[in-house]
Amino acid sequence: MLSYARFEMTRVIRNPRFMLLVALVPVLLYLVGLRQGAGAAIGAAPAGVWFLSSALALGAVASALTSSGARLAAERASGWERAMRVTPLTDAGWLVGRVLASLGIVVPVVALVALLAVTAGHVRLTVVTWLGLLAVALLGAVPIALLGLVLGLTLRSESAQAAQAVVFLVLAFFGGIFAQSAKAPAAVAPIAAVTPSYHLVLALRTVAAGHFPARADLAALAAITALAGCAVIWLRKNRS
Repeated sequence: MLSYARFEMTRVIRNPRFMLLVALVPVLLYLVGLRQGAGAAIGAAPAGVWFLSSALALGAVASALTSSGARLAAERASGWERAMRVTPLTDAGWLVGRVLASLGIVVPVVALVALLAVTAGHVRLTVVTWLGLLAVALLGAVPIALLGLVLGLTLRSESAQAAQAVVFLVLAFFGGIFAQSAKAPAAVAPIAAVTPSYHLVLALRTVAAGHFPARADLAALAAITALAGCAVIWLRKNRS
């Protein structure tokens, strides 16, 4: 399982253009947000810390989604996924391996955003807080990677690429990544509450403020992970 995860991760890392494009999105968000809110505070947080949380969430969403969705659809089209099914690798091992590979892409993106926050945003947090942000980013990336796998198992390659872009925008918008308020507008609150990105953003902002994430956000992420994981296993058994 770990060997498979390492294999999948290596395949992605060998494509530097992919890594650059994935990292570019949260980096630009942080720089633009920091420039607009220079020296200001958003809610109770300095602008640098607020946009750090948003950029970390965006980096986790972009990395997890793009490293799992359309790639899997392309592998199904080429017959690679069918070949993988005749190996001794179990469905559960395949699933864990794919998710670990996606998380391996999340780590360098999160590290780059953190480095930018320290150097350009002059953000100073404790070591425990930085580790907490990394842990939450990885935790929140799991259900998003699983959603990407659902797309890859249900759509063809071309359709999966388009759907991946739509899902990315939906998660970013309803997750409140671009918002400058911690509370979702009443009109979109019911939809936001069922998106993993929304709970990821709230958890990151809570940790950045020096507190433990709310149990409601952690429970929501766990529930979405369980549902998406079951969907992926069922789809792989019946659609691959």
